[in-house]
Order: sequence, then C-alpha cells, then structure tokens
Amino acid sequence: MKRLIEFSLVIILVFFISNCQSKKNVKDFAIGKVEEIIIAASEVVYSNVEKELLDALYIDVDLPVKESVFYTKYSTLEKLYIHKKNKNIVFITNIYRNDEYSNLINSFLTSEDMELIKKEKVSFFKIYDGFALGQNILIIAGTDDSLIGNSIRLNKEKIQKFFIDNSYRSVEIMTYFTGENKRLSSLIFEKMNIKIKVPSDYSTAFYDKNQPAYSIVARYPDRFITIIKESDLRNFNYNFIIKTKNKIGKEKFYGDYIDTSYVKLKKEETQFKGYNALYISGVYANNEENLGGPFFTYLVNTGKELVYIDCHIFYPGERKFFKLMELKSIVNTMEFQ
Repeated sequence: MKRLIEFSLVIILVFFISNCQSKKNVKDFAIGKVEEIIIAASEVVYSNVEKELLDALYIDVDLPVKESVFYTKYSTLEKLYIHKKNKNIVFITNIYRNDEYSNLINSFLTSEDMELIKKEKVSFFKIYDGFALGQNILIIAGTDDSLIGNSIRLNKEKIQKFFIDNSYRSVEIMTYFTGENKRLSSLIFEKMNIKIKVPSDYSTAFYDKNQPAYSIVARYPDRFITIIKESDLRNFNYNFIIKTKNKIGKEKFYGDYIDTSYVKLKKEETQFKGYNALYISGVYANNEENLGGPFFTYLVNTGKELVYIDCHIFYPGERKFFKLMELKSIVNTMEFQ
C-alpha cells in the first residue's frame, strides 16, 4: 500500500519528534502478545461501536477447552505511546469529530483518503509494519458512528481474517527471533533427507532409524514436531494417519492417543508445498500422565513417498492457538528432496 511510508512518518512525528534525531532509522520488532489487539479511538466513538467491534474481534476455538483467539485492550490517548509498537492495533475514527484523539487519527489520512471516506461513508485501511516489524494496523474511518458500527458488523469476517492471517507474520518473526538451530537442521537433513528450518530453542526428542522417524521438541511450553517417512503410497489415507499417531503416541510419548470424546476429529484434503496432502486436527490425551492438548497432522504425498508430519503441544491453562501457529510456521519451511 503506497500510504505505508506516509503513515509511518506521521506517527513518528507525532510520538517521537523530540528524540528522532538521536536514533537510527531502524525499525524494532513489534512488542506485546500476538493475541492482544489494541483499540485506539476517542471514548465517544469507541462507546458507540464497542458492541460491534468486540463481536468482530472475538473468535473462539476448542483446544480442547474453548478459548478466545484474541483479547482486546482499549488505549486512552495518554497511553497510546505505550502501545504504539504492539503487534495488533485498530484505529477507529469519525472524520467529522474534532476531539484531540479523533484529530490525531484523522491526521494519518491523506486528502485522497478523506474523499474516499466521504464517498463510501466507511473505509478500511490496512497498514503493515507501521511502527515496527511484524505489526498489523487496521484503520476504520467513517462519517458517522452508527455507520461505522454497522460496517464493522457487516465486515466481521474480513476483520477477523485480517488479524488471523497477518498474525502469522508476527508469529514467524517471534519463532526465529533468536535464530536457527543449524546443527539440528543439518542433522534432520542427513537422517531424513528433508530440509527444515529449526528454531534455536528446539532440540532432538527422538530418532528412530527403523521407521524412519525424527522428532524435535521445545520446552515451556512443550511443543513437538514428528516427521515419519512411509514408502507405501497405498497408505495415503486418514486411517494410516490415525493409526500412526496412536502408535507413535504409545511407543514414544508414554501412551498418548487421539481423543474424540470432547472434540470431534477434523479431516481435510489440502495442499502442502505444492503436494497433495491429508490433514487432521483434534486433541490427544494420556491416561497414564493425566494430560492432553491439541494437535494437527499432515500426510503428504510427494509422488515417491509419504511424509507424515505431526505437531502437538502441552500448555495447560494457557492460550494455545498461536503456539500451534508457531508449529505451522516451522513445518512450512520444509522442503522434500
């Protein structure tokens, strides 16, 4: 979007004019939790669209207990400088209001933007990396508070998709923030002939040359990625995924098994790196250890062999959605030889 540079410069002038000359022109990484969305608007505007906005930003998932993907925090004008580099921000403005907060947000908009808003009554502007790398900003601007609220309600799915899809960028940056474990990446390539970019905090969970299988793990919270190769292409089916998941769980993870008593197993035909793939997701349990959590598994048909890719986490009492997204960002670096 051409307005990205203009938007960034305006914000820098507003918040950092006193010290911008003393700092290098290098963007920091976005801060805060990826599941947090900062709402920036005047109190009057926010109160008039609060119901529609909070409804649009609420997404729940079963992992296995129902949890919300995002939570919101309203920022007053006085505290906006604290949240300027958060990963997710929503600016909401009525361009005809003259309070200090509204005037500040309106200053982000060009004359062309203003004309578009007057014509459309409500417009949405998407900004990436405005204050910091990995940041997602959505500006919702309109000519009337009730029209803004109604437009938010009508565009609920698009708003959700914006933050879900672009949170992936933030998660990927966070995943590799401290670098790559190149030694482990090379070891997996040597043993499995599969390229994968392993983050620095992961180590080997197990290697079984007879299957062959390689599993890596990161702790606190526990995150596992297990890769298995299968030579018989006739096993490209959901039953093979389920049987393999339960078999590995019993042999390598002290009795883990797929549990469908609370959350139904989801199945999907998809693509993985250009190859046909089967995908399942659900929850696992372990009666011996009295634990469980969410997982997802791919079975990829490369045309020469099948590659089973299983990811699961153990993170009791905490939000799990973005930890699963972290695992997906890692497996998406895979390349098959």
